[in-house]
Formats: sequence, structure tokens, C-alpha cells
Amino acid sequence: ILVQLDAGIAQQKYIMDQANLAFKKDHLARQESLFSSNATSTEKRDQAKAEYLSQEALTKQDKIVLDNHTIRAPFSGTLGLKNVDIGQFITPGQPLTQLQKTNPIKIDFTLASKYLDKLHLGMEVTVYTDQYPEQAFSGKISAIDTEVNPSTRTIKARALLDNIEENLLPGQSGRIKLILPLKKNTLLLPRTAVSVSLYGNTVYKVKQASTDKDRYYVTPVVIQTGEITDTYVEVISGLENGDMIVSSGQNKLYPDVEILINNSFPN
Repeated sequence: ILVQLDAGIAQQKYIMDQANLAFKKDHLARQESLFSSNATSTEKRDQAKAEYLSQEALTKQDKIVLDNHTIRAPFSGTLGLKNVDIGQFITPGQPLTQLQKTNPIKIDFTLASKYLDKLHLGMEVTVYTDQYPEQAFSGKISAIDTEVNPSTRTIKARALLDNIEENLLPGQSGRIKLILPLKKNTLLLPRTAVSVSLYGNTVYKVKQASTDKDRYYVTPVVIQTGEITDTYVEVISGLENGDMIVSSGQNKLYPDVEILINNSFPN
């Protein structure tokens, strides 16, 4: 019980209707007995039954009104600050207090729609917050929205996190980490090797001259990319494992220009 409203009038009306219900129940029983011995008419028996059923419905209605004077928590949780005091007059819809269930706690997040085929219920997530930077909160995805945001091309999902110590509170923000399904035999390139243009994503592929194995030249190749991280780009098509590409200095290159390979990197 959170709040008990003044139920004096409702309580007395319920008691009165209970008494009337008991009387009409006895009256119906007498009419049934008389009707079985042909001492009363069908009309009086039916009238007594209708009065009893009507009074029963009225009594149930009074019980609902009486119960509504007691405001109960719909679920177990923790209460915040109260917004009412004893004796205060309240109106329907007025906020009385905040009730929060913090274990488990829900976190809503958005993800690029291109990951939609990899997103599924039960997927494990890890959340980090500024308040507890060294602590990882684990959970699982419990719900996925049914539409993609047309403006941002993102989809919203919800995860349930274990919050046994109740360190997390509603309204906090955090960084969420999802472990996507492992990809095997994936071809990756440094992001610096890929040039983005209106004609597509391009890399410069290094080839040996047919007449002199010590001479090399480059040719641009349009590739189809997949996942992109801060460091690497996944190549879906356009290159094969073992191809040599240029990782920097592409602005100085053009098709079939001869190059000198320098694979030494500064410390």
C-alpha cells in the first residue's frame, strides 16, 4: 500500500449494500421455496431473482470503488520522494511518488540498421558508465523495435541488465558493447588504404611489371566494403587474399604509374 485515501463514505455504502444483498438473498430463497410448493407465482419468483442479481452487481461495484481508495504498488521496487502529505486533497492523474524497479534495469539503445540481421533476442551486451568506469554491467537483449527510424536509419533495442547492487539508476547514460557473431576468413584492409568517392570505394592495387620483376605499378580497383571499424575495413569483393595494396600516399597516384615500394614504418 502506497497511499490510503479517505474511504469513510465508500465504506459505509458498501456495508449498507451488503446488508441489502443479504436481505434480497433470503427473500429470493423464500420465493424459491414457495414457488416449489406452488404457493407463489412465477412473476414474484423472477422479480425476487432480478432484485437479488441487481443488488449483487451494485455491491460488487461498491467494492471496486472502495478498493480504489487504496493505491497499491503495481510491482515491487524502490520509492522516491513523496509529492503529497497527510490530509492533502489529491486529484486523478496527480503524481504521488516515483516507483522504480532497478534490478534488473532496462537500457534502451540504437544501432545502425545494417546490423539488423545480426541483432537477435538474448544477445549478450555489456554496459559501461562514467560513474563506474571499471565496472562492466552485463545483460541480454529483451526487445527489438519493429521499425527503422527513417531519419537516422537506426533501430532501437532494449536490454535487461543485472543490477544487484542497484548502482545504476533510471535516467543514467552509458556506453553499450555488443559482441557480433564471429566472422571467419574475413579480408581486412587498413582504413587509410581505402579512398571514398562518388564512384565507389577504391584502393590502389600493386602489380609487378611483366618485363622487370623489380618494377611495380599501380591500378585502381573498386571494392565492395562491409563492416567498418576505427582501424579496419572489411572487403567483400574486389580483392583477394595476398593482393598488395597501397596503404598511404594515394593522392600522389594515378593509373599505371610506376611506384617504389617502401614497407618500412617509423617507430
